Order: sequence, then C-alpha cells, then structure tokens
Amino acid sequence: MRFRHALFVLFVAMLPLVWPSQAVLDARARSHPQRGSQPAPDFSLAPYADGPKVSLSDVRGNVVLLYFWFPT
Repeated sequence: MRFRHALFVLFVAMLPLVWPSQAVLDARARSHPQRGSQPAPDFSLAPYADGPKVSLSDVRGNVVLLYFWFPT
C-alpha cells in the first residue's frame, strides 16, 4: 500500500515537468510561424490498380493524409 502511495506522489510531483504550462505553449506559438498559412502546391498521384488519377485540387478543402510506405 505504501508503494502505491509513494508511486502516486512521485507521479503527481513529476507531472509539471512533462506537462507544459500555458506560458510555454504561448511562447512556442510566438516563436514558430503558423503552419498552413499557404496552400499546398497542386500535385497528382499516378493511378493505382486501374483507379483514377488523383490530384490535390480534387480534394481541396478537405483534410489530406499522405502515407508514404517504402518497403526495403
């Protein structure tokens, strides 16, 4: 029981070290330029498995996730 209590106290004591304060988050926001301030350049992807050719302008206004997988 004492071990659990000591572990909990240790966790709570270390939480401010890993959890950034609002001042730290504000400083990071001021020091880094805002992402996404310019539109991405248009590009096209080759058809895959007899599918249609896809370009970024086809999905403009939507969230796009690109996952590049390269087996070695």
